[in-house]
Amino acid sequence: MSCSKCSCDPCSCVTCNCPAGERGPRGFKGEPGRDGRDGQDGVGGVGPQGPEGPQGPIGPAGADSTVPGPIGPAGADGADGADGVDGADAVLPDSGWFDLLGFNHYSGVAKPQCRKIGKQIHFRGEIVIPISDGLGTAVLMTASSYPSTYRSNPYQGAGGVALDSESRLQFNNNTSVIPTSVMSSIDVLDGIYKAPRIIATRELLVSDLTIADETSSVLLSAVIELEILANKTLRITALDTMETDVVNDSASVNFRGASLLRNLTTSFFGRHNLLNFHDFDYWALQSGRQSISNDGLTSQGGFIVGKLYTIVDHQVGDDFTNIGGVNTDGASFIATGTLATNWTNGSLIKATDTNNTILKRYYNSDIPPLPIQWPIILDGPAAPGEAARFGIEAGDPLQLGGFKISIDGLMAFLN
Repeated sequence: MSCSKCSCDPCSCVTCNCPAGERGPRGFKGEPGRDGRDGQDGVGGVGPQGPEGPQGPIGPAGADSTVPGPIGPAGADGADGADGVDGADAVLPDSGWFDLLGFNHYSGVAKPQCRKIGKQIHFRGEIVIPISDGLGTAVLMTASSYPSTYRSNPYQGAGGVALDSESRLQFNNNTSVIPTSVMSSIDVLDGIYKAPRIIATRELLVSDLTIADETSSVLLSAVIELEILANKTLRITALDTMETDVVNDSASVNFRGASLLRNLTTSFFGRHNLLNFHDFDYWALQSGRQSISNDGLTSQGGFIVGKLYTIVDHQVGDDFTNIGGVNTDGASFIATGTLATNWTNGSLIKATDTNNTILKRYYNSDIPPLPIQWPIILDGPAAPGEAARFGIEAGDPLQLGGFKISIDGLMAFLN
């Protein structure tokens, strides 16, 4: 409807201030308009960075991984801990020293001893082989009795030594030498133990045969083996046994005496001259070798009274009976004169050194005013072709009476 004053739309006229009329009824809804065109994109602006937001809460723990992670680097060594307190010293059972058994022939002298510390047996002192007095008892050994005892057989009675099948000397009649105060009777050692020394010695008084009849001791020596066996017996093996053929024990031929150990083993005949090995004449030995090898085996010439000769090849017509000989090949005799009844047919005679004549050429045995002689050993065995030797052959176990050897350093272990 239009304004009555100016035909305007009363609803929009601002000129005449016409009063508005009453609102008319709602008109019909118009058709929707068409979509407009999209405008151009605007230029994006960059605003300032906003402040950092607060940290969110810790999320729940994730599940354990089944794949192991890489090995991390080794950590630095930690500092050394403080030293611990020293423990108490261990205490091994110690029996103390006790005398060995089987040495009742010792009189007023210290007996050899043994001692057990833990499982080790220690030995000390000197072992002396008892001497038989020839009447069934042992000669008592004092500090000075054995050097003046002119016997050599070991005592084999009660408490003495016994010979085994190999002629080895076993102390205390082949029973234990270790007392039960050190080892019980049922205990044994874990093997055989050898003493570190192999040279046994014995002092023997010898007279100089002068008017004063002065005496001095001579040192005898013998190579031996000393062993303590598993059954606690003490055993000595003499050189004769050591030189026996151990591979073929039943051989009919043996080579006893062939080892250089004989040079360390005393052997002498009674009343033969002592030799002074200190005064050895080397040059006499060198110059005398040829004459020794050719000694004898000469035809005709003079004899030396007291010298031993052997008829190597006797020729008919030659006669040596007037000087003690027998006119046959191989016969030996000691000359009682200087000239044979007849020696013109070429018999060959070999002169043989006796009574240490060879050695006397190289060792001084003429100690003034008279040569010193070995004493008579009352039980010295007979030698081949002689009534008795009256001396000592220290390679023979049955002539080792009075010999001694140190057992210091010998040790053994219990089994």
